[in-house]
Amino acid sequence: MKLLVFGSFTILLGQNTASINGSLKTAKMLERKGDIDGAIAIYADIIQKIPNHQRAVKDLKSLYKKNQRYDEGIQFLKEQLVLFPNDIQTYSQLGEFYYLNDKLI
Repeated sequence: MKLLVFGSFTILLGQNTASINGSLKTAKMLERKGDIDGAIAIYADIIQKIPNHQRAVKDLKSLYKKNQRYDEGIQFLKEQLVLFPNDIQTYSQLGEFYYLNDKLI
């Protein structure tokens, strides 16, 4: 019975991973096409499901920065810090976003 449960879990995990990889590819394609809002929505959905998905978090931060959407980036980084309060890199990036946002104004 344990083997069956483990096997089912592995299958479900594999499907989830494949689905997320497909979503990441779609988000990158939308970025290239210029559909920034669509790409942001996909990354946000992945992060909602898996808050510590490093690639989605990194790509979303990069997308906010590249498109000068600093206010949205600041809000996102603050949310990440609530989940991961000891993440020094996120604190640093938050400071960078505040700095860049101030330069924009």
